[in-house]
Formats: sequence, structure tokens, C-alpha cells
Amino acid sequence: MTEFRVLGPIEIRAGDRPIGALQPRQRHVLAALLVDANRPVAWPTLVDRIWGQQPPGDARTSARAHLSRVRAVLATAARLSGVAVHLVRGDGGYELIVDTERIDLHRMRRLTGQARHPSGDSEQRVTLLREAVGLWRGEPLAGLTGDWSDRMRASWAQERLGIVAAWADAEIDVGNAAGVIGRLADLTGEYPLVESLAVAYLRALQSVGRTAEAVARYAWIRDRLSIALGVEPGAELQRLHRAMLRGETPHPFPAAPAVVPVSSSISARPRRVHSLLSAARPPAASVITVVSGAAKHTSVLSRDRLEKVCADGPHRISAIKASADQVRHQAEDLLELIEDAVTARTLADAPGQPAEAQKAHAVDIKSAREAVQNALGVLAEAVVAVTDL
Repeated sequence: MTEFRVLGPIEIRAGDRPIGALQPRQRHVLAALLVDANRPVAWPTLVDRIWGQQPPGDARTSARAHLSRVRAVLATAARLSGVAVHLVRGDGGYELIVDTERIDLHRMRRLTGQARHPSGDSEQRVTLLREAVGLWRGEPLAGLTGDWSDRMRASWAQERLGIVAAWADAEIDVGNAAGVIGRLADLTGEYPLVESLAVAYLRALQSVGRTAEAVARYAWIRDRLSIALGVEPGAELQRLHRAMLRGETPHPFPAAPAVVPVSSSISARPRRVHSLLSAARPPAASVITVVSGAAKHTSVLSRDRLEKVCADGPHRISAIKASADQVRHQAEDLLELIEDAVTARTLADAPGQPAEAQKAHAVDIKSAREAVQNALGVLAEAVVAVTDL
């Protein structure tokens, strides 16, 4: 069976055997197709993912040569595994036709989605999440450079933290708290502002009788939040802290909202569109995402925490300014996305367009429309955040 791996070094494997040696640009091509498996990747998108904003003059010729090498490696993998994987060229671009269960990224998302299903029991949930966490083999897209790979890594890193927190909670719920403490200790030290990890870590410590250590860790996390964001811990952490002080065993908290992965098909406005869409959350769960430097400093501010900011006089102005800046940036992003949609529609409506160009414009219009719809949702949440202040 052929497997494709992007959650670490990029690999094609047939059973336990790695297949083919790909050059960096060829790994870019393969990754660009794998993340959108079974969907055509248009030429401009493919070139952007390989070379970013400064492609060479012969980009299309070079890309075709890289595609040819990738196709040859796929043929070798199919010969060894007995299962064909097709790289085809259509009106919308190049498309990799493959069972997504063979791609670790897509399999991971299928497993976590299934684990969130309300009909599953605790044992089934922990089994699914164990497998999902086990698919990560290090830094995603390891060895690739450029804007697109950086954006994907940042997005997937945030996605991974949510999955690890869900896995840890599931392990605790089935009585395996001791098995998650080591990993959570490392991750909460590296990502002190991700409260879902902190909640799981404190729950695990208390479950094995290390309540005093959990209380001390809560104080450390509270200090990090105060220094970095000027806020108090969120409702879940505070509830857990109070329960620990009373000597109670808290009931499991509701599952954290799912991270909405960034659609890799949206290549327009690459830097700011990624930031905008990666902030998307279910409206009842959160309203704003604060990013400082990299994904490891990402924290979600809920409405009740924003109200606490208001009550803390010295931090009120800075909190309002931060939220207002978020609205301004997201409004600018939305305007640019609308401009992209209008441009795509104008090109599509131009007379005398060949059929191939019309189909390509239709893909651009669909991507632009989806980006605008997502941006509207995020902007609305940010406006609510400022209003609540």
C-alpha cells in the first residue's frame, strides 16, 4: 500500500520502503498536490506554492519537468504496491487522484473529526485520537522553504495543539492520566498561552494525586498570561483551579471547539488571508485570536475573559486597541478579497474567452467567494469583541 507523508519529512512509501529520491522543488510539487488531493490545482496556484512571489522566468517549463519526475516516482510506487495513483492534467490544472486515507494529513483530519462525533464512546474516542497524534513525525513539510510552506506549517502547528489537547483529555477520561503528563509538561512549557493544553495538564496532574504541583503550575500559567496578554486565565482554568483548592475532582470540561483548517486552495493575499482564516472559530466559542510572533504564542480570548480585561483598568486601553487593530486589519483583508472576487468575475465575463479560460476563471471565482464568506464571519466576531469591551 502506498502512503504519502507530509506531517514531517515529505515521503512516498510502499509498505515500509521509501520510494524515490525527490529534489526540493519536486517535493514542493508533491506537497502542493497532496494537500488538495482529488482537487485540481491551477497553474498560478502551483507556481505560487513552489516559488512564492518571485518565480523564475521559465516557471512553467521547470514545473512541468518537476511534475514529470513526480509522475515517474508515483509509477514506481504503484508498481511496488499494486495500487495506482494518477497525476492528471485537466482544465482546472493538475490533480492527484488518490485515496485520501493514504495521506497522513487527510487521515489525521478524518480521525479527529470522527473522534468528535457524539455517538462515540470514550474508548473509541481515545483510540482514534491516539492514531491521529501518532501520525505527526516532526515538523510538517520538513526541508521545504518559502511562504506557502511556512503558512501551512503555522496552520498545522495550531491544529496539532488542539488535537493533542483533545487526545490528552480522552486519555484522562479513560484513566490514563499518567501516560500524558510527560508530553503535556513539555508542550505547556513551549506553548504557555494555549489554555486547552494547560487545562489537560492540570487535570492530569490532579488525577494522579499531584494537586500541589497542579496548583503551582496554575500560578505559573496565570503569570505568563498576565505578562504576555494582560489577562487572567479563562473560565475553564479558573474553574479547575477552584476545584483543586476545594479538593474536588472536576467533571470533564466540554470538548474544545474544533480548529478550522485553512483552505490551501486560497492563494490570493497569502500572508494576511492565512492569518484571517486561521482565526476562524465557532461563534459561541471565541471571538478573537491573539498571535505573538509564531503559532506557539497563539491564545483564544473568550467573551468572559474580554469582560475581565474591561474590569482591569490598567489594561483596558491596550485591550481595546488590540481588538480595534484586529478589526481594522480584517476589514482591510476583506476589502482586498472582495476586489479579488470582482476581478475574477470581470475576467470570466469578458467576451471571446476560450472554454479552458472560462473554467479556470470559475475556479478563481469559487475560491474568492469562499474566502470572502470566511472573512465576513471572522470580521463579525472581531466587531463583537470590541463591542463587548
